[in-house]
Formats: sequence, C-alpha cells, structure tokens
Amino acid sequence: MTHPSPSRRALSVLAALAVLPVALGAAGCGKSDQDQAKGAVNEFLQDSVHPSGKLCDVVAKRVIEQRTGLKGDTALKKCRENADKAGKSGRAGNALPKGLKLTDVMLKGNAGTVKAMAPGQGSGTFHVIKEDGKWKVDSAGA
Repeated sequence: MTHPSPSRRALSVLAALAVLPVALGAAGCGKSDQDQAKGAVNEFLQDSVHPSGKLCDVVAKRVIEQRTGLKGDTALKKCRENADKAGKSGRAGNALPKGLKLTDVMLKGNAGTVKAMAPGQGSGTFHVIKEDGKWKVDSAGA
C-alpha cells in the first residue's frame, strides 16, 4: 500500500520526514486503539523534533527497511544509529507548530489514519498500521 508523500509544506512537522532518514511510531498499554494510534503519531512528532534511536520504535518495519535498504534487526539497528546521529548533530526537524492537534482517528482492522491540523498551516494525514500489537506510523501526506 503506497501513500502520497508530502506535496506541500502544510505542516512544518511533515517536513521533518525529509530531514530524518527514517520516520514513524508506537503507543501505550490499556488504551483504546484510537488512543494508541493517536499516541503513536504524537510520539513520532515529538521524536522527529528531538530525534533519538527511540524514533525507530514508532516506525513501521517496512518503512525502516525501505529507507535503510536493509532487513529485520539490521535495518532497525541502522535506523537507530541514523536517528541518534541526527539528534547529536543538531539535524533535528522543525519545531512543532503552535496549536497542533491530532484529530479524526479513523481505524479499520490493522490500518488507519490520524489527521493533524495546525491553525494557519493546514493539515496532514498520518497513515498508521498495527504491527506486533502496536500502532506505528506508516506514512504521512498533506
């Protein structure tokens, strides 16, 4: 399943996808699927602004493998190394827009979307999938 990449800079946070070598998220226990999917996107956004290896824990495996050109644990290790380097080198994403809100969580089975909106900056959609029992960001688009 292919989703469009950001075509405009509707949300500055979506631009962080191009800056970081990898992208995307997981969520917590005891919450509804909607809350967990929203939590995955929130964690992804926060980790994109201040990257570290934990960013890779909220990214779908196929995206990590596609971005690194590697498979399995080797891909995850490379993702973590790249995210740690980005964080230490100051190559972090843009600051999150003021008033950013995650809304309109739409899930069907193990896939869905979470809409992000910021006043005066438009909106974007994060595609999420449930992988190994956790919601993770699969792609984002404007």
